[in-house]
Amino acid sequence: MLRKIFSLETRVWTAGVVNVLAWALQLETVIRTRNVSGLSVPMLILGIYIQLTFAQLGWKQKEWGQFWGMAIGAILTSAVLLLTL
Repeated sequence: MLRKIFSLETRVWTAGVVNVLAWALQLETVIRTRNVSGLSVPMLILGIYIQLTFAQLGWKQKEWGQFWGMAIGAILTSAVLLLTL
């Protein structure tokens, strides 16, 4: 049971869900408060770059949890970036 919980596949799916949840909550906060102070444009751009890189790797390796988690995260991060600009 523990082996299944800590397997790479489970951790990849969990990381994808956490990534999406984190950026969805950030986007919701920005929309609700209309406050982007403390958000760094270069860091958002770097985050999108990293997410797209790992999404591409997930696609190439057919690791769908990684692909979807990073691709949706990149979309949400892009929305935060657009609202920040």
